[in-house]
Amino acid sequence: MNGSCIRSHKGGFTTWDCDITAHVMAGKQTEIIVEFMDNILDPSVGSYYAHHNIGGIINSVELIAVPHTHITKLHYDVQFDADYTDAELTVMLGVELGSAEQAVIQLKLLDPEQHTIPLDEAVILFDSQMSLQKKVFSIANPIKWDAEHPHLYTLRAKLYRDVA
Repeated sequence: MNGSCIRSHKGGFTTWDCDITAHVMAGKQTEIIVEFMDNILDPSVGSYYAHHNIGGIINSVELIAVPHTHITKLHYDVQFDADYTDAELTVMLGVELGSAEQAVIQLKLLDPEQHTIPLDEAVILFDSQMSLQKKVFSIANPIKWDAEHPHLYTLRAKLYRDVA
């Protein structure tokens, strides 16, 4: 950025990101250059492995702006019990507080018909001591699905800062 190297990444098939916040000034022009080099002797790059020159940027490049207080991680996993009747929804959540003293994430789970599924303790508090949390929710008899019948649930997360 603006003539300085901020970050490099090795490996053509893995996503990566680069926080450029400290190098951008509001109201000032910034030049961003993304450079690609294909080293065919390095198997992690891809051309060596694929035995042909891949070259170039083959996926999208995005510039994303987030508020100072924002969600940094939202990952979920679902495991069914041995009888394949009930499930556990495990949610990993992360927050960057920025200048906020605390924040809460409110989770909401919706079934395929968009009806709310009750979650115990669906409001998760974050403060300066907690930037990452794991929550486990019991889901009674969720609708099962397969490739021909994709009964999809929706998990929504809303972040609120400096709420008591």
